[in-house]
Amino acid sequence: MNNIKNLFSFVVVVVVVALGFLLFPIVQAQAGAPCFVFIEKEATPSDGTEFDFTCTGGEMGNCGNNANFSLFDGDSADIPLFDVTATVVEDVPDGWELDDISCTNTDGITFDLNSVDNGVVIDCTAFQTTLGTCTFRNIKQCSITIEKKALADNGTLFDFTAPGSSDPNFALEDNDYIELLIDSGENVDVTEIVPGGWVLEAIECSLPDGVLITDIPDGRNFACSPGGTADCVFINRPIRNIPTLSEWGLIAMAGVLGIVGFMAIRRRKATA
Repeated sequence: MNNIKNLFSFVVVVVVVALGFLLFPIVQAQAGAPCFVFIEKEATPSDGTEFDFTCTGGEMGNCGNNANFSLFDGDSADIPLFDVTATVVEDVPDGWELDDISCTNTDGITFDLNSVDNGVVIDCTAFQTTLGTCTFRNIKQCSITIEKKALADNGTLFDFTAPGSSDPNFALEDNDYIELLIDSGENVDVTEIVPGGWVLEAIECSLPDGVLITDIPDGRNFACSPGGTADCVFINRPIRNIPTLSEWGLIAMAGVLGIVGFMAIRRRKATA
């Protein structure tokens, strides 16, 4: 009798387990299977910068309590989805560029990288638990500081061009400066348009870090690597006016008259 009971119990367990395997995919398909997408951060250089993200949509409309999150280099956050769509966008910090977003191709999860700036639209259509990954890669721009020094401060404004930088056209007065941001791997010419009556006396650059500086006419070329820095001072002096021929004649006449006057005074003293 006990053997029959044990056999019956075993058969019931087997049937329940079998029904579970058969019905689980159907129930899961009805309820919507979970997709988990991991958002990863890679930053070059890894200098402790915090990158902020927003997520809209997703489970309960708040991306699984990850509506707003922040990542450092090497960090990740998971976004749970249940047969819904979510949009993840990075708020790119100043001085950085979002170089690339790459997502794994996973059955049941589609990634749209074209519909939103600095982000991705994620759609979960899976019928079983599925994992996906999107990596946001940032590169720090290089920072070039341009300073102006005029040896005769008369309020002159000095114009510059820097195509390909954050400020392609700018102007500086004496003791002014500007910070230019340049994407990594780019070469930018910073050139002064020397105003009339002035000469560009010198360009003095401090020891650069991660930036190759090359001389060009009236300026410098900057070749940048991630996070590079450089500081250059453009020094101008006014051009001294050269007397004309008529001015030289007046100067000579004044000199002769001075000598004649001096001699006349000496004669008067001598006869007195």
